Amino acid sequence: MLSGKIIISKGRINSWIVISFGFFFPIIALLNYLFNIQSGALSQTYRGINLTLSLLIIGYVIWKSIINKKLVLHIGFLFFTLFWVIYILRILIDLEIFDISSNSMYSKAYYYSFTLGVTFLPALAASLLKPIDFQYLISDLKKVLVFFNIPVMVLFFKELITGENGISRFYLQREDTEFLNSITIGTYATILILICMFSREKNRIDYFYILVGTINLFAVASKGPMLFAVLVILIAFLNNLNLFFKNSIDLILKSVLSIIVLSLVLLFSSNMVIFDRVVNFRSDQSSSIRMEILNDAISQFFSDPILGSHFLVFKTKFYSHNLLLDVLLANGMMGMLILLPVFIIFICVLFKNKFRSTFMLIALFLFLCSNTSGSVYSSNEFWITLAIVLTNQYQFIEQKKIIYQENN
Repeated sequence: MLSGKIIISKGRINSWIVISFGFFFPIIALLNYLFNIQSGALSQTYRGINLTLSLLIIGYVIWKSIINKKLVLHIGFLFFTLFWVIYILRILIDLEIFDISSNSMYSKAYYYSFTLGVTFLPALAASLLKPIDFQYLISDLKKVLVFFNIPVMVLFFKELITGENGISRFYLQREDTEFLNSITIGTYATILILICMFSREKNRIDYFYILVGTINLFAVASKGPMLFAVLVILIAFLNNLNLFFKNSIDLILKSVLSIIVLSLVLLFSSNMVIFDRVVNFRSDQSSSIRMEILNDAISQFFSDPILGSHFLVFKTKFYSHNLLLDVLLANGMMGMLILLPVFIIFICVLFKNKFRSTFMLIALFLFLCSNTSGSVYSSNEFWITLAIVLTNQYQFIEQKKIIYQENN
């Protein structure tokens, strides 16, 4: 009995470590904004703690494996690690030999910090955590997202009422410092909506949280999160019609609530640029610039398709806003072939789980978003969730049976 309690306790601790690695950064950025912390000291401290914790976990697992003379690694995990080794090698060559950061808006330290300290090492460490209690993970992640989304909604309404900045699309910026961009806000609003709609926990307060998430999602007018939120919800519905009919009233009410909220925000924002940006794909400068970067990235890939050329689009010194294209730019077809088994395993687990795991739905959503706004080195939420799926795939497959039994 005691050992069971220890396993549950350890599973919850590991769940909070995963949240810290992958989903806590917006909270730090929000605190920076609310308390006007310009120095970045809080962000750097947070990243330093995550990096230290990652190294301790990796070091402990290696030490324990040497002592026990046993190390079990999944094939997907090996391909995952191999890809990151060659990707980091590409960044090292680009920064130290080609000095690609010389005309970039970011320094070498920034790229190394995000690649190693924010994305790869935390993803590697998260994949080694055993056990992870996914029920606690989703429950505690919802609390973090509520803590983030409610203040953001209040700030949006404050700006909407006062008209201080003349809303085009909502984001958190003070003077020349951007604390949270629209895509990040939209992403974390959608994750809250997904958890409240599909989590096994059923609380009436979830209706309010869906309302909050929907308002924030529309307020930022970020097309990627909007489109993929709808797509993931539809996929989950269509793959689980037999289960959803048993919870039809709850899910119908949640869906109707989202539609009503969207309609009301749309009505009151019809005279704002937000409305035009959502309706017209290339109506704003941001979308046009991104399409230009995408075209430059495609041209750059075809100039060196086998091994790749640089991890950034050389013409603009910026990432391509498409994770798969970023892979091709940095490591060419060779890198994509190494990563291909990882994506195949990810897709197979999704279908074997029948989209019944909320964590898997979040992972799918993050993957889709990373291909309209992400880069390899900075899409830490996606890589962390992917690494966890690779090393816990059998748990997700078994979870499908548990959820089915609970609903029959």
